[in-house]
Amino acid sequence: MSDQKLQADLDAANLRIKELKLDFKAMRSEAIRLEGEVLKAAGEVEELSDATHHPTQGRPERRKEDEFLRKARKAWSEWVLHLFELTTLSPDGSRTLSAELVRRWGRLATTPFDPENPTDYQASNAPR
Repeated sequence: MSDQKLQADLDAANLRIKELKLDFKAMRSEAIRLEGEVLKAAGEVEELSDATHHPTQGRPERRKEDEFLRKARKAWSEWVLHLFELTTLSPDGSRTLSAELVRRWGRLATTPFDPENPTDYQASNAPR
């Protein structure tokens, strides 16, 4: 193999590494943003559970619950669609997630949101 071919392959590999790093940063920011939405919605549920503890309190509380459920469903569905984009579709219709993403997201999923961490806070409050 010629030196030029080796250099071209190395350049292509380095470019792909840069692209993957950018993809990771975007995915982490999105995961942090979604986690922030879930935490915000969880706070709304706590407020809601106090307001709806007695079934005689009426429909305004039900509307709050419906709004929370809409927000939670939207966050979940956006994440699932994003996840599907990153998987490999098999002939039988199943999807395969790379081991790298499983490790990465497993690590992120077990890392609690830290509002004191500027990166976590900024990503969770990023405009949509």
